[in-house]
Amino acid sequence: GLLGSRIARLVHDPRCMIVWNKTDLSVGKPPEGSFPLSAKRGKGFAELQAEMLARLRKGSARPEDDKVVIENARQRDALVRASEALEASLRLAQAAVPLDIVAIELNEALEAMGSLTGEVTSADVLERIFSGFCVGK
Repeated sequence: GLLGSRIARLVHDPRCMIVWNKTDLSVGKPPEGSFPLSAKRGKGFAELQAEMLARLRKGSARPEDDKVVIENARQRDALVRASEALEASLRLAQAAVPLDIVAIELNEALEAMGSLTGEVTSADVLERIFSGFCVGK
C-alpha cells in the first residue's frame, strides 16, 4: 500500500532510519532495512545506537580524514551535551520510564545539536514529540 511504498523509499534514504518498535507484540514483520526494537523489553537499542553512531561518524568525517574536527569549545560542549542526553534517554527507555520523560532527554539532545546547525528549535522538537500524544488533564 501507500504506507509500504513510503517506508520502502525511506529505508533507502541515507538520511533516514526506520525504527520498528513493539517487536515484543509480534504484530507484523519489520520492513527490510529497519531497526526492530522493543522499548518495553529494552531490546534492539544497542544495534540502533551503533548504527546511529556509525552514520554520525561517517557524515561528520572528511573523505581524506577519518577524524572528526571540532573547531571550538562551544561545539565540543554541544556534542557532549547531545551525547549525554542520548545516553540518558536510552537508559530511561530501557528502564521502561514513561515516554514523555524519555522525550525530555531527547529534546535536550536535539537542542544541543540544533545549536550547532541552527536548524532545530525547542518548539519544533516539542511539536514533533507531542503531536502523537493525547495529553489530558
